[in-house]
Amino acid sequence: MLFNSLFYLVFLTTVILGLTLIHVKKYQHLLLLLASYFFFYISSNIFILLLFVASLSSYYLGIAIFRAKDTKNKKIWLLLACTILLGTLGYFKYINFAATSLNYLLASLNIVPPFSELAILLPIGISFYTFEALIYVVDIYRGRILPADSMQDYLLYMAFFPKLIAGPIVRAWEFLPQLKKGLEFNPQKAQFGVTLIVWGLFKKVVIADNLGKFADLVFADPIGNALTSFDVWAGTFAFGLQIFCDFSGYTDIAIGTALIIGISLPQNFNRPYFSPNPTEFWRNWHITLSRIVRDYVYIPLGGNRKGRLRSYLNLLVAWMLSGLWHGAAWNFVLWGAFHGGLLSAHRFFRERAGLAERIPSGYPTIFLSIIVTQFLVFLGWIFFRVRDVHQIAYCLNKYLIPDLILSGTELMIVSCVLGLVIGIYFMLKTRIGMRSARKIWNFDHIAYISSRRYRYWILCLAGIGLVIVAFGPDAAPQFLYMRF
Repeated sequence: MLFNSLFYLVFLTTVILGLTLIHVKKYQHLLLLLASYFFFYISSNIFILLLFVASLSSYYLGIAIFRAKDTKNKKIWLLLACTILLGTLGYFKYINFAATSLNYLLASLNIVPPFSELAILLPIGISFYTFEALIYVVDIYRGRILPADSMQDYLLYMAFFPKLIAGPIVRAWEFLPQLKKGLEFNPQKAQFGVTLIVWGLFKKVVIADNLGKFADLVFADPIGNALTSFDVWAGTFAFGLQIFCDFSGYTDIAIGTALIIGISLPQNFNRPYFSPNPTEFWRNWHITLSRIVRDYVYIPLGGNRKGRLRSYLNLLVAWMLSGLWHGAAWNFVLWGAFHGGLLSAHRFFRERAGLAERIPSGYPTIFLSIIVTQFLVFLGWIFFRVRDVHQIAYCLNKYLIPDLILSGTELMIVSCVLGLVIGIYFMLKTRIGMRSARKIWNFDHIAYISSRRYRYWILCLAGIGLVIVAFGPDAAPQFLYMRF
């Protein structure tokens, strides 16, 4: 069941009406649990059994970890939980990747590849709910949380339909305490939630889906189509905006849906393309995943506690694993390694090179930092979007080394972009420019729209809805992160 479908609207309306008619907390939670399972069954069919396996195993093994009398037994139960959860994820998501990679290695050694690919479908949402189950048992092992008060509450935490398929990734201590009280309809939160949903649909349907057509056309065969530098720049820019609007659009709909129901989900994006350095980018992009990589991979590897070089290695390993989590292919590993390298380079520059203190501060410098950072971030999207290594190398070459000859239209567009960048830079040197930048930065369009009187609010949403209908594609493409 897609968020950008009429069926979802009918489903959500039915669930909200049911919750408003039920005033007993226990039965509200039961209705929400059944609705979540129905949502997931429609979306994944028989693979709902994997959600049951992850939920029940992590629930009971979490209790076993908590009740174990010594650290040794706690570790045994934790190891069993990790084996079940990661084993299931590994089989469905990574076994063909491992077989293909091993076959390639053996073939390079003139050994006949012994493995064949299995006909395995990737279950929707498995990366997300497996992470949540793992985090739950690890947090119990660390003593950060107690086991859930009831199985029903935990099953609802795992299956809560707004965040089930593509996040945000929610930790148990962020979700379970909200179930201690009944779900109450709050008009202000509901208005904010509806605004978020409509805005998320706008980003997905109008921006992401239309840009996706162009990006697919550009990256269908970069070498065969002899793409120019301008083609690669345009395609990379289109895909960068597509994946942001697609994924953040999903998140907006998920958070908005949860708000209407009466549950708060954590923020997942905070204007990442305005980040002035790689560290800030990962504090603002897929925030819930970044925190998990930090808390459950980077810090356990040693973080920055074991010296400078070890901290760089830890960053590289953590983000390579993050890349592998996104997809079972080497281009995702390269994408993770690229960002791990950017983070390491930024840390070296900031802490050890002694250069940061000599760079003048101020809005113009921040603006140039944003431009440079996003040039590198969008460069990284080539690894993410293009699968073949030779195609990646070709696109990187065209992205970094511009063609000497541009057509008249291309030259005009490049000149306008450069002129805009130079104009904004010098404008930010003025007081008016700085004041305008502060006002734009502090403006919250969602809060502004949702705080209007009802008639203006409805008119505004109706206008956005008309744009969605007018410019949206005939079919409803799935969200990109549903593939991961």
